[in-house]
Amino acid sequence: MMRASLFLILLSLTFGSSVYAEEVQKEESMDWQIEIDPKVYAPTEFEKKGLKTQNLAKKSHKPELPRKEERDQFFQQVNGLDAHINKLDEVDKDIFYMNAKRKSIDELKKIYPNIPSELFLKFKKIVKK
Repeated sequence: MMRASLFLILLSLTFGSSVYAEEVQKEESMDWQIEIDPKVYAPTEFEKKGLKTQNLAKKSHKPELPRKEERDQFFQQVNGLDAHINKLDEVDKDIFYMNAKRKSIDELKKIYPNIPSELFLKFKKIVKK
């Protein structure tokens, strides 16, 4: 069940057209919503279970985390960085990308002590372009 939930979350992050399901439980006054891909689960499947659905507006901003290919191109533009991140799995590479993009050099040195500061500086310049 947990694996299926994680799969649905990953699918919903991947596809642009989304629907969200919302349920309001009056006794507990609990609201919740999830994004789903209508190609995987039709909104009618949620409506059959008494959930309200509605289309979400199209996202107009560029996602902060690039596609794997684009992310790897950023990494390749910094000579020497590959030696430090090649041993990371894909999720850790995404985490590295976001950390290197958002955090200060001092914070990055604490998280990744084996990577020289110059590589972080070069990476930050490339990502800002």
